[in-house]
Amino acid sequence: MRHFALVLALTTLVFSGTVMAADDGNTLRKNSMFKNNLIPPVPIYQGDEPGGNNPLPRGSITAPPQIPHSIEGLMISKDQNDCMDCHDPNNQMEDTPFVTATHLYGGGITMARFQCNMCHVPQTNVQPLVQNENDQFNYYNVR
Repeated sequence: MRHFALVLALTTLVFSGTVMAADDGNTLRKNSMFKNNLIPPVPIYQGDEPGGNNPLPRGSITAPPQIPHSIEGLMISKDQNDCMDCHDPNNQMEDTPFVTATHLYGGGITMARFQCNMCHVPQTNVQPLVQNENDQFNYYNVR
């Protein structure tokens, strides 16, 4: 019985190695993962000054909106959040989207959501890896 188990284990090992060697590793990368990595082009972020660009459409109903302006030089920390200078609901700036109530607690931004660029990213026009089919579920036409 031991010999049978040993032969079975060795046979499985040989065939699994053959299958792994036959897999060229093609993924969404469009090249083999066994070749040298290609460095992707650096995306060019759109927008210089706040209010200069229109936001791009969201990828899905649950995706956070993208930032339509540069965030270079903005301080985003638990002690200082420059985003709130314009996006605080208590601010009187016109045509500025305010943070939602889910981001606020006790008269200020909640500590769970103070780092805006964890979810919201500066928008750029890059080609998606795969086609987005989430719009068919966008009943509320959120953008």
